[in-house]
Amino acid sequence: MVADHDIHAPALMAADRAVHLPELGDAAYADRLLDAIRLHDIGLLVPTIDTELPILAALAGNRRTGDCRVAVSSTSFVELAADKLATASNFQAAGIAVPDTGVPDEIPDLPAGRRWIVKPRFGSSSIGVLQVETSLVKAAIQIVDRPVIQS
Repeated sequence: MVADHDIHAPALMAADRAVHLPELGDAAYADRLLDAIRLHDIGLLVPTIDTELPILAALAGNRRTGDCRVAVSSTSFVELAADKLATASNFQAAGIAVPDTGVPDEIPDLPAGRRWIVKPRFGSSSIGVLQVETSLVKAAIQIVDRPVIQS
């Protein structure tokens, strides 16, 4: 079974059973998803997009999911992973190599002649991600929501 808000989603067309859900931000989303899990006796729920992870993490282990397992990390990890600055900081603290990462107020003068990634701190789907030369970083941070800069 596949569930999606978009009635034209390719996965719905290929599925043996398809369920149309409300938009992710709709208050009825979780209840409709839980109804589908029970109705179709779903044993494993596999998320396919990051924007649904907070809701599914909150549902994981909820008695209303019955025997259905939700393949999702803990709520705290999902929250961490949604924050690109916190993710880089936590990975670095754990000894995992990460690109130089910071927010505009904390970054000293950037070396000229390099390329930088400027992206939303809490973005998704590569929306708003810019790759710019050092000379354009200041302009980029003006148009990116809550920007993070990475080497």
